[in-house]
Amino acid sequence: MPPLPRARFVLTPRQEQIMDLVVDEGLNHKAVATKLGISFQAIKNHLSLTGNRERGIYARMGCGNITEAAVAYLGYRSLKARGMLNGRTRNKGGTGR
Repeated sequence: MPPLPRARFVLTPRQEQIMDLVVDEGLNHKAVATKLGISFQAIKNHLSLTGNRERGIYARMGCGNITEAAVAYLGYRSLKARGMLNGRTRNKGGTGR
């Protein structure tokens, strides 16, 4: 029997919160920022439209835009619910925020 698929990335709790709002509520970047009480720039940083690109949602998921990220997140969430993530939860040397 072939091995079960595993997620190739793990998101931080904040990144998951952002993606939950995008996927479940269909919110755009500005609406997510407002709902979370953080700046629009902070959302851009989490997505890695600016800032540290290798730690952002798009880079972790291997996506180029929010639509691709939303589709990838649905698969990620399914794997997470089944306990099939690779176990990494924090960035190397980072705070995991």
